[in-house]
Amino acid sequence: MSEELEPKKSKGKGMVVALFIFIVVFLLIIGAAAGFAIIYDSQKGDGDLELTISMTGNATIGIVLKNVDTHEIRVDSYHQWKNWCSIRDENGSRPSFVGDEDGYRPPQHSDLVVLSPGDTITASLSLDYNFDLVPGRTYTVSVTYKAVAEQELFLAYWKGEIDSNEVTFTV
Repeated sequence: MSEELEPKKSKGKGMVVALFIFIVVFLLIIGAAAGFAIIYDSQKGDGDLELTISMTGNATIGIVLKNVDTHEIRVDSYHQWKNWCSIRDENGSRPSFVGDEDGYRPPQHSDLVVLSPGDTITASLSLDYNFDLVPGRTYTVSVTYKAVAEQELFLAYWKGEIDSNEVTFTV
């Protein structure tokens, strides 16, 4: 009696192929959704901001960064204003910096906040703490909000430079 041996067909191969196809299709769908989210999110890197300062004390300025656009804008909220402060006396001389030397550091994920239309970030800067101001002299001050892309954060955020108005005060 001679029996022919027939090879058994494996059902596992078909299942592996089906699973592979399912995973590929699933990843394509997720990738497309993520791509849409990235395109939508990139809008948070564009828009109009307004920067204003006002005197809030003897030699202290209040700083307001406002979203004046119609959509949300992501901004760097950890801004070292004293590094971007322009202060001159009536002769055009800049007073010596005497504040803490923090130096500049690029933005990090935790620094980025989303401003809805009309939202603001506020800060204050003590000019007499950070600069050697001479009593009796008149000074003109302005600040600059400057955000540059020094490292990739994988989040769109506003980049550029905005100058504030100028304020004049006497010590």
